[in-house]
Amino acid sequence: MRNQVLFTLSTLALLIHPLSLSAQNSYSISLDVNSATGDQAVRSVNVSADEVVAIQIFGKDIQNANGLAVRFEYNATQVVYESFEASNVLPSAQALPEQGTNPTFVKISIASFGGQATVNSGLVGTIRFRTLAAFSGTEIRLVRAELGRGGQIESMTLNLRVALQLQRAVTPDFDGDGRVGFSDFLAFAGRFGSRQGDGTYEARYDLDSDGAIGFSDFLTFSSSFGKEVSPLTGQAGDNSDRFLYTKHDSDPSWSSILEEKQIPIGTNSYTGITGSIIDVNNDVVEKGPHAFRPIESEINIHTLGNSLIPRRDFHKWSRWYQEDGNTQVFRLFDGEHNVRNARANAARIEAFSTKRWNRGTWHEWIGTYTIVKAQRCAIFQVKNNGEDWSIQLVMTADGDVVFQPRRATSKTVLKNMEGKSFDVRIRDNGHTSECYINGEFAGRHDWERPSGRSTFRWGMYVGGTRLSKDALLFVTGATVDPEKE
Repeated sequence: MRNQVLFTLSTLALLIHPLSLSAQNSYSISLDVNSATGDQAVRSVNVSADEVVAIQIFGKDIQNANGLAVRFEYNATQVVYESFEASNVLPSAQALPEQGTNPTFVKISIASFGGQATVNSGLVGTIRFRTLAAFSGTEIRLVRAELGRGGQIESMTLNLRVALQLQRAVTPDFDGDGRVGFSDFLAFAGRFGSRQGDGTYEARYDLDSDGAIGFSDFLTFSSSFGKEVSPLTGQAGDNSDRFLYTKHDSDPSWSSILEEKQIPIGTNSYTGITGSIIDVNNDVVEKGPHAFRPIESEINIHTLGNSLIPRRDFHKWSRWYQEDGNTQVFRLFDGEHNVRNARANAARIEAFSTKRWNRGTWHEWIGTYTIVKAQRCAIFQVKNNGEDWSIQLVMTADGDVVFQPRRATSKTVLKNMEGKSFDVRIRDNGHTSECYINGEFAGRHDWERPSGRSTFRWGMYVGGTRLSKDALLFVTGATVDPEKE
């Protein structure tokens, strides 16, 4: 039936805008896996298993075009097609995917329903693939493009490749003796200044995985020199997630959940959605001063499908929330958004204390965070039901941690924490909030809250921006008012 619909639409389009083939190609297509604005021409990326890879498709000299089709070929044992999102370069664009085998391919046909392209160059859209559990490295190839313009189709054969390389464990302990020492320094110096493709580059010396062994890598190396390293603290960037947990089974895409109506729209869901199991490496994650503390029992959780879930129903929502030992597992997936009401975007998975207080008595929260897959979002809030939050901790997409007082100046308190852990202590008395990171004072803020009661919330809340990639966060030993136990 779907093929018949596609055929009918294609036939209708040809009747309205009859096209002929053109031998002259006056446009070009390029690919980029760097999510920054503009074409950075980055064609290789280090990724892990079960990770979404976004490939931006740029067109040049496409003014007056009213459609574009692109065909990608890929290895189905390594990646699967996930989704496509059109930009506004082709006005009011709509896209239809067509998938096939021998070889495995996906063809994205994009048509403008709002006239012709008025710009000469720009981002046409973003295609996403997801790596499979057995991912070991592969290439995705753009092999053909067809541009509709002026009643003609301009076709071209291409061989644009995006290399996906398995993200290896990176540690400055190059000789593996458990300590960063002189032999490691000599090995690093021998590769310093090399770049991908120059014949001397080796990825294990590229500690920030940016394709070059340079000054930022030296800073990372020097900060570990003379120290013992572990599978957790010895990692840089997003290289450590495979050491922090093991994932069992897989999770459906958010688009398929919506298509199959597994979660209601516009109201709270009470059935939830279960997910793959995250087996935390407790020996690695549960270290530090809060490792022995059990998870706070008097909590509820707030997901993008229900705002108040009691502990007895946590198991129904394992796609987003799980507990393993003394560690809470918070997850969000690429493209997810709030569905329980009309608030746009607002993806979240948060735990919150059932304790509430007015101005007066001090209350305290302690716990250890481990950022596994970073995504810009709030990860802790002192929240008031009448006056909103007073302070929050924000995780950036690069894994930095920011102390943010409401309507006051924010400051970055930790850098490059993806794959690493840090201890948090928050105090609040209904008017004044204090924050301590790794035992050091991070900030204080006064915020009048006359009309509501305050509590602690922790997890991930993305807010008004679109969730653009998977996110994973561990919180160990979360405890409210420990001195009162």
